[in-house]
Amino acid sequence: MVARNVRSGSTIVALSVLLLLIIAVVNLIADRVFTRLDLTENREYTISSSTKKLLRNLDDVVNIKVYFSKDLPSYMASLPKSVRDLTDEFSAFGRGKVRVQWEDPDASPEQANKLRSMGIPQVQLDVIQKDKREVANVYLGMAVLYEDRHEVLPVVQGPWGLEYELVAAILKVTRTENPKVGIVSRYGQQDLDARYSEMLRALRKQYDVEVLDLEGGAKAIADDLTTLVLLGPKDLSDLEKYRIDQFIMRGGKILAMLDALELEGGVLQGSRMSSGMEDMVARYGIRCNNDLVVDPVSATASFASGFFRFMSNYYLWPKVIQQGFNREHPVISKLESMSLPWTRSFEAVSNPPDSVEVTLLASSSANSWTTTDFTNLNPQQQWNPKPEDLRPRGLAYAVTGVIPSFFAGRPVPAPADSGAAPVDDAERRDSSLPTQIIVLGSTYFCIDQQLPGNMTFLLNSVDWMSLGDELIGIRSRQSTDRPLKAVSEGTKRLVRILGIALVPVLIVIVGFARWLAGSRVRKLAETETGGVQ
Repeated sequence: MVARNVRSGSTIVALSVLLLLIIAVVNLIADRVFTRLDLTENREYTISSSTKKLLRNLDDVVNIKVYFSKDLPSYMASLPKSVRDLTDEFSAFGRGKVRVQWEDPDASPEQANKLRSMGIPQVQLDVIQKDKREVANVYLGMAVLYEDRHEVLPVVQGPWGLEYELVAAILKVTRTENPKVGIVSRYGQQDLDARYSEMLRALRKQYDVEVLDLEGGAKAIADDLTTLVLLGPKDLSDLEKYRIDQFIMRGGKILAMLDALELEGGVLQGSRMSSGMEDMVARYGIRCNNDLVVDPVSATASFASGFFRFMSNYYLWPKVIQQGFNREHPVISKLESMSLPWTRSFEAVSNPPDSVEVTLLASSSANSWTTTDFTNLNPQQQWNPKPEDLRPRGLAYAVTGVIPSFFAGRPVPAPADSGAAPVDDAERRDSSLPTQIIVLGSTYFCIDQQLPGNMTFLLNSVDWMSLGDELIGIRSRQSTDRPLKAVSEGTKRLVRILGIALVPVLIVIVGFARWLAGSRVRKLAETETGGVQ
């Protein structure tokens, strides 16, 4: 008996030592190999492969400094942990090239002055505690430092999108020169700043942005631009079109937003307009239709009627949902939705040039149609489309490859000013270097107060053309709009009836089952009692 107890004790000790050794080895491995189990659909809590590649290829040490106040309101208590988890991943995959430091922003007046000079402000947050409402002044900033350069994230409001913000900041401080993006628009600088401030601010995080005045084509587009954004140009002259064409021939990339509608100020009324680019785009492989797309699958808009405001699905704001995206293309492969207010439709030409590939990126629903009435934009009007007109309409296309010049075999257009010197065509090209063009039919989709997915699409497009595919996946998976699939009115009615009637029916069924079970128990009890008697 004693020997058996000794053997049992020895076994327990041996197993305990073995268990401790296993735990030590696991901890040793975990300290050197970072891993995480992430069961979300888009792996939203794990940094992307593009981020890992960037961190592995850093040439020198990047410092990430986090300036979070210690006494945050209770509703933001989880934010520091989320940020710490993300920065720990950056540090782990950076393999010594990413160093993360947490500093107390309230440590001293000198620290506060330092943050102020860096551009990290103190923000005010509401705090409700002990039946009182107070205002707390806190810091929620971060800074990315590399050599003598730094980039600041002034206010971190949550973990969503923080990976992209950090990657963009790292790229900006580690690059010696930012890619340049030009904007050509019918809007002046003041209108651009007022209407498209969010778009400009987002682009400037990654690019040097320049608003161009083509001056009637008097000067060429600079060679150092990587991408040109055509933001609703109007009635471009032949010489201006020639300058854009030759920019493409040199390998320049184009994001063309070509409106067919120009709104009249302050009212829901518009007029037909032309960019002047329609014939050029057709030469490249895409036909611009002179219409507006109408779609029951549409975004919700707010309207004023007298003293009242109302919300309504606006059929002239088509909404592209999951089945409307070409999932094979990196720009929209992970996008959930986007909406294009007052957009025209596009089609691939029947005989595109052999050297280009024309790709449909996004289309409207199968129940959409088009209208050529540009004056009546009333959201409450009655639509009566013909059944044979209902089909998907192309809303965005991409063209890639070697593109033929629109002006091939034609003379260089003369300047509008008859006294100006003719354009030197010594460096003229009749076919392009490999290039990319994206065309869509609405500038209103990227105006301030965007609808879900719109800014992601625009920035993905510019990134794809200027930087390649690497950043797109990081931003796209933060798009969280998950629309339900479109269903028929009959299906909606059936679901509504089931929702109303099913609960009472289930209660009756459960009640009947309980009564039936109780009745059987009573009969069994009566039988057993009778048997005893």
